[in-house]
Amino acid sequence: MNNMVEVRDVHKFFGDLHVLKGVSFDVPRGSVTTILGPSGSGKSTILRCINVLEKIQAGSIVVDGQLMGYRKVDGKLHELTEKQVAAQRTQIGMVFQRFNLFPHMTALENVMEAPIQVKGIEKGAAKKRAEELL
Repeated sequence: MNNMVEVRDVHKFFGDLHVLKGVSFDVPRGSVTTILGPSGSGKSTILRCINVLEKIQAGSIVVDGQLMGYRKVDGKLHELTEKQVAAQRTQIGMVFQRFNLFPHMTALENVMEAPIQVKGIEKGAAKKRAEELL
């Protein structure tokens, strides 16, 4: 598979407000992708949907070959439990708009924190990977 993220015909509503209207795009593996648009156009919402912090009303989101937030059984979609969604989230890194970095830590330490605390990766391995990413 060449795409790390596949977003297909995603729709998201907040009450009567139709925020995402059939959004589709691919993020190729190993690429850097930018989502641009004016304030209120749905940039943060689509990112929150990818990480299943928001539920979508239609469409699909696949990250590294895994359908996010749902499982398909006999052609029908079934919502994952919160525990299953949390397990999916451990495979995705996300930097929020306000960053929410730990101010007492260096950039390197901030990048290392989740792999060590969430995934149980050894500190030396986490440091090596963080240096590669930075």
